[in-house]
Amino acid sequence: MIIEKIVFLNKIKNMPYFFSNGTSVEVVEDTLVKFNLYKGMEIEDDEISNIRKQNQKFEAANSVFRYIQNKKTVREVKDYLSKKGYDEDIVELTSNYLIEKGYIDDKKYASAFVHDKLKINKYGRNKIKNHLLMHGIDKDLAEIAVLDLDEDIEFENLKLHAQKKFNTLKKDHNTKSKLINHLIYKGYQYDMIKEILKEFDFKYDR
Repeated sequence: MIIEKIVFLNKIKNMPYFFSNGTSVEVVEDTLVKFNLYKGMEIEDDEISNIRKQNQKFEAANSVFRYIQNKKTVREVKDYLSKKGYDEDIVELTSNYLIEKGYIDDKKYASAFVHDKLKINKYGRNKIKNHLLMHGIDKDLAEIAVLDLDEDIEFENLKLHAQKKFNTLKKDHNTKSKLINHLIYKGYQYDMIKEILKEFDFKYDR
């Protein structure tokens, strides 16, 4: 097959087409560049399927760029592409391409997520880790990410949560257990919670 001409038929989407032997193939500009397609170029028939497959990858990548402006994990991107109707092999091909180009990076995502949830949301490490897993971060990577968490900041956050909750609780024999349950829900480890409990007077529990 010989490419007889290349034209831009869609000015809005800027989608090039190449024609040969009465056959037209729609491709995005990235595909033209990757395969260095030009007028007069001879292409084997079996190469056409590869061009189409790679073109689907670029189309899928282009469709996901706006979605990943707010940082996303690899799994979230794969789920997004699957919902858009792309075949599994295109989803895998596209996600690998985005990883290779640095558009998605689970390690960087996890690090930024830990930082934000610690300083902004003031979550404890257990809750941060659980949220990472919910977003599709690998368990080992999630555990490594929370290891870098600043324990001093976490302890200060714990104190704030504990004092705020303690002030709202009715002071009776259930006060201590309610406070503990609340802090566990916020994601704090029990050993750390035990330390903070020393700063409160649970006289109503006696």
